[in-house]
Amino acid sequence: KLNHHASCAACRPCGMRPFHSTGKTGVPASAGPSGRFPTSGGLIKMSKAVVFFAEGTEECEALLVVDLLRRAKVEVLVASASGSRGILSSHKVHITADALAEEVDYSDVDLVVLPGGIPGTPNLAANKTVTDTCAAFAKAGKKVAAICAAPSVLAALGLLEGKNATAHAAFQDKLAGA
Repeated sequence: KLNHHASCAACRPCGMRPFHSTGKTGVPASAGPSGRFPTSGGLIKMSKAVVFFAEGTEECEALLVVDLLRRAKVEVLVASASGSRGILSSHKVHITADALAEEVDYSDVDLVVLPGGIPGTPNLAANKTVTDTCAAFAKAGKKVAAICAAPSVLAALGLLEGKNATAHAAFQDKLAGA
């Protein structure tokens, strides 16, 4: 369960309105084919997420996502896009992934996340499993998220056409179609 914006003081500053199971307010276009996220009592339900890590991933953007999703009781799998479970982040922090991206069964995954970082973002873009998974999730109406420089990966795949998107200032010009 994730983000009960109606009462979450941490979420109010983001400007999001509450999500309701009635679909009355706050439902973004990315909510899926039904136009709504699956909810229960006003809470967004999500069972499993994969966060892709690559050599040079920005550790705060990656680890905070993992931490917050796990606190929200979402099963999170850290998947390495670097061919090894051992990853060195952009600030030289050693991280061990749960699995290689190529080993993950994505059939029961609800969300994939691409954290930013340099050279993490270009390393994610160079991984065929990452790009194929993002494209497949977008086509199926599943959730795909990207942070900082990583939306440029989604733009390069044509996944931001006609959508609102933002990225790190140095990558704004790479959001073609958004």
